[in-house]
Order: sequence, then C-alpha cells, then structure tokens
Amino acid sequence: MGLSGSTVLLIEDDPNVRRLLPRYFEREGAATLAAAGGLEGVDLALDRRPDLVLLDVNLPDIDGWSVLKRIRQSLGFSVGVIMLTGRSDVPDRLLGLELGADDYVVKPFEPQEVVARARAVQRRLKATATVSRGSALRAAGLELDQAGRMLYVDGAPVLLTAKEFDLVLAL
Repeated sequence: MGLSGSTVLLIEDDPNVRRLLPRYFEREGAATLAAAGGLEGVDLALDRRPDLVLLDVNLPDIDGWSVLKRIRQSLGFSVGVIMLTGRSDVPDRLLGLELGADDYVVKPFEPQEVVARARAVQRRLKATATVSRGSALRAAGLELDQAGRMLYVDGAPVLLTAKEFDLVLAL
C-alpha cells in the first residue's frame, strides 16, 4: 500500500529539507504541502486536513511539541504525525511519542526511510479505521473514540497522552 492519493504536510524551517522531501513523496503519488513555521503549519493542517504531517521540533515561531498538541487537539489521531528532528536524546523521543507522534526520525535521515515510515504509519491508520469503525463509547456527555484515540466531553476534544487514553479506556 503506497501513499498515492494521500496529502502530506511538511512543517520544517530548513529550506533544503522543504525542497527535498516533497520530491520523494510526490514520486509515491502523494500531494505535498509545506510550511516554514509552526503557526503556518497548524493553519495548513486545520484547513487542508492532511493524511500525514512531517514535523520538525525546532521551528522559528513555536516549537514542534506545541504544534503536535494543537494538531492532536483539533484533528485527533486521524492524521499521522512523524517527528523529524536533530534532537536524538531519549527524553525528546519519548516526549514526542507521549504527546501523540506516530514515529520519530532523527536528522540526518535518508528520504527513502522517511517515505517507508510514512507508508507504515498510513497502513496502521487505515487498518485501525477499518477494524474499529463505530467503536466509539458514549456515556453522560463523554465520547471515547477508540479508532481515533480521542476523548470528547460534550463534543469538545480533550488532549490525552497515549497512557492517559489507555487509562480512560480501561475505566
């Protein structure tokens, strides 16, 4: 399963990466969007609702962690997010994954590997959506969307870490 028909948003301040990576995704049949800053990236994500976001942590206006939180609050887990960053420390990687990133790639990277990881994220998202469609649990103003891994209170999304979501689901 490829990326054909998918939309990929690259939020990255390095112009070389913004020129290079889209070429690889376009070869796979994906449409690409690019933003040089976090605020522009959030706006594009909310407006265009991409299938996948490639997100740098170190951005000139707001950090990638804040962008990730905003995307998850607004779009839930229906969009895949891969962090692309020079930060290779274990605490940084863990933070990205705890905040809801689907994968974490450390720079410098091979573009083919990023594309392969993107395919893997898309496969997981499509499999989850197919298997658990209609899997929302509802009670007293709460809705727990198992497929999207989101909690809604009176229709408003609540940002949860992966562990928090698992805990709420268990309860």
